[in-house]
Amino acid sequence: MDMTGVWTSTEAYGHVAGDGFPVANPATLTIDVQQGRAFSGSLSTGPTESLQTIAFSGVIDFGDNGFYLIRTGEKNTNASFYSGRILSHDEIALTALTAGKNDMAMTYRFVRQGTSPDGETGGMGYIHFFVVPSAIPGENNVAKQITDLKKMLIKVAGGYTELGLTHGGSVKTDGNIELENNFSFVVTAKTDISQELSAFIKKHFKSKAPFIVTWPANVSIYGLMEASTPAKQ
Repeated sequence: MDMTGVWTSTEAYGHVAGDGFPVANPATLTIDVQQGRAFSGSLSTGPTESLQTIAFSGVIDFGDNGFYLIRTGEKNTNASFYSGRILSHDEIALTALTAGKNDMAMTYRFVRQGTSPDGETGGMGYIHFFVVPSAIPGENNVAKQITDLKKMLIKVAGGYTELGLTHGGSVKTDGNIELENNFSFVVTAKTDISQELSAFIKKHFKSKAPFIVTWPANVSIYGLMEASTPAKQ
């Protein structure tokens, strides 16, 4: 696996002296050079005003599902061990164990930054594909529900893509195929909003089991934007 590139943490947890806690400050793992299973780069952690960067060398194990780092350059006053797991081509996890004055453990989840066609750096996001019924029993049309849905998507995710009227079908328990007409949407967000979508569809479209597909992906327009800032689509 080619690990070269810049990896940005999406979540992190720490454990010091028996206490566990989430870590808000981002971490950046940069892998500059890779030859075969061996690679080298740097790891930056902490807030911007007190950023700490270490240089490292690393190697991917023969199972291609894990890797190990060793600190290089300046001598480390503590004994540290870095162990990582390859979750996918664009997602890894890294655990740092440090033995010193205070034993400490840190674990990070990283995603690989991508590059859009115009050269701008992308960022991690979630793609949601979902459908809503084109008709609701007892209602003349779903125009108001669709309008309210679009307003919700703009508020929560910053935008949406409406694919229009689509046709589908599903096999019921009795073996018969039930055909449906739906309106389909695609929306990206910095976080997984499938639960919010499901709750909205159940309430406003009277759907008992909303059909929602969600998957993580690199989104060119996100880049290094703050997670709290919605992106226009």
